[in-house]
Amino acid sequence: MLTIRSRHIHLREVDQGHFLQLYEWRIQSDFIGRCTLRGMVTFDEFCREIATDLMTDRHEQLIIETPRSGRSIGTIYAYGGSPATQDVLISAYVDPRFQGRGYGVYAAVAYAQHLFMLRGVKRLHMDVYSCNTEVLNILYQIGATAESFADRVSVAEHYSREVRRFVFADEQAVKLSRFL
Repeated sequence: MLTIRSRHIHLREVDQGHFLQLYEWRIQSDFIGRCTLRGMVTFDEFCREIATDLMTDRHEQLIIETPRSGRSIGTIYAYGGSPATQDVLISAYVDPRFQGRGYGVYAAVAYAQHLFMLRGVKRLHMDVYSCNTEVLNILYQIGATAESFADRVSVAEHYSREVRRFVFADEQAVKLSRFL
């Protein structure tokens, strides 16, 4: 089982024992507003959704834990991308009770280091909705630039949101390490 440790966070590979916690985050309005265009789902629908995602699109998914208590506070995963160009997308979510403490940044940096050094990834992409100003501010502060802008539309939920795609190349891994 994959485990990544830093002094600020621990990342542990998701298993079925985490599905209830992941579901509780998945149905929060905060998660829906920041992380997905998919609407509300029942637990059974979620279990099918996550099982399909893990089998078809996600390379791996990890639980973010606090190092002292081992409490689950969020999730991060890699998905999509192109094997030919060694690109991958990452997405992270931190429970609202733990937002604003840097856990998401620590998790993203630790995971990025893992993907660059041990998985041979050359470029990481991160999509951030324009309403997620906290993350956008952090990304701009560390010198990240948006590669592209687009609108994402959810027909089922009747809304659209602007999304900004940021890119990090493996040569930026050293710069990111100052956050660990």
